[in-house]
Amino acid sequence: MKDHANFLAAAARLAAVRPDTVFVLVGPDVDVANRALGHTIAAHPMTEHVRLLGEHHDMTRVYSALDIATLSSAFGEGCPNVLGEAMSCGVPCVATDCGDAADILGPTGIVVPPRDPGALAAAWERLISLGPDARRALGTKARDRIIECYDLPAIVDRYDALYSGLVAQHSDELASKRGRQPGFAAVEAAIRAVLRSAGRIRTPML
Repeated sequence: MKDHANFLAAAARLAAVRPDTVFVLVGPDVDVANRALGHTIAAHPMTEHVRLLGEHHDMTRVYSALDIATLSSAFGEGCPNVLGEAMSCGVPCVATDCGDAADILGPTGIVVPPRDPGALAAAWERLISLGPDARRALGTKARDRIIECYDLPAIVDRYDALYSGLVAQHSDELASKRGRQPGFAAVEAAIRAVLRSAGRIRTPML
């Protein structure tokens, strides 16, 4: 699913033209004990460019140490949290076009086709060529996008608008159910109460 083979093939291409680049892989079983991953790395002449950090729980420190964050998945993504986390730390991202990756990145990152190491390496090259100041500016825009679109009150507002729209579309049917099912109105009121209270809860961004 995460397609480390694609990531490493792209990394080998970039390392050939930018030998000072270091690639960091993080996650469960992404360590030296993973023999299959070790064989994939060994298949490319770039062992000295790869760092396997394994699972980390303080990801804010990891993201903050990166120049570019990457999601290289081939399939199976829904709403990949890793992109929102990295963006909230001000890190520009490259992602394969899986799940909601393109919607999350918007204009603040680069989306490439899955299983295309050439496209992935080219996207990295584009961001590297921007230079550190322009990358930081892009990372700031990425963080702003997460706060604007994915902060908790913004999400609550979307759900509230969705539920209110559904209620408006089916008002006659709902009114009938309220009359026939005594508990229906209470459930509806409870949902709205949860949404309203959640809107008052502010969670700090990474």
